[in-house]
Amino acid sequence: MLSLLVLDFGNTRLKAARFDGTNFVEEFNFPVSESETAIRELIGKYMPEFTAAVSVKSGTKVQLQQILADAGKQAPFIIDAMTRLPFENAYQSKTTLGMDRVMGVAGALKLVGDGPLLVIDAGTALTFDFLDGNNIYRGGGISPGLSMRFRALHEFTDQLPLITADENPALVGTDTASSIRSGVINGFDAEVSGIAERYMAHTQGRMKIVLTGGDAGFLRNRMEKSTFVSSNLLLHGIQSVFAFNHAE
Repeated sequence: MLSLLVLDFGNTRLKAARFDGTNFVEEFNFPVSESETAIRELIGKYMPEFTAAVSVKSGTKVQLQQILADAGKQAPFIIDAMTRLPFENAYQSKTTLGMDRVMGVAGALKLVGDGPLLVIDAGTALTFDFLDGNNIYRGGGISPGLSMRFRALHEFTDQLPLITADENPALVGTDTASSIRSGVINGFDAEVSGIAERYMAHTQGRMKIVLTGGDAGFLRNRMEKSTFVSSNLLLHGIQSVFAFNHAE
């Protein structure tokens, strides 16, 4: 069975996973500053046949090529805007489309099946990505994530404090802190639920919803309709795209 090391280079973290064939085996998480050492250790310990990666950082391909060459391994499979996908991409500006969004859709397609489906990634940014019933990626939306909303109120005003999230905020805030929590969290909930409902109506109720990102668990308890939550959706997406491009 083909062994694969998958790498997702973010701005601050490197997420990695081992796959045997299509089967997820184990996940790893490192600061980006430790990525080179971590990758060398993972390759030395597990000796994967192949390595596949996406990255928001320039220079990743050269870095990986050197690491793999030192280990006597094949060149890495780096996913970019020109990579073939297991679905049609109708996005108009493909070169500006974040690979995290693309990999989220690929992961959802692998884990829950054909569209229509909506991937909601509740991380630093809140993104919505829609795959229609013909498995054509149409695009979606981007807005600030939950923590970004709290920071924006603090950083762009003189008086408002930096507040953290609360699982059950009051609807009516009775002081500044509870008013911020009410506005940010209830507004966040209303945005996600409202947009999901509009997509659901657009697909006559046939759509599947997939949640991922750091605040996915927070949202899961607040949404009436959700079919799947995955903390490693993007890693599954990388594996899926790799397999699609290496099918015999």
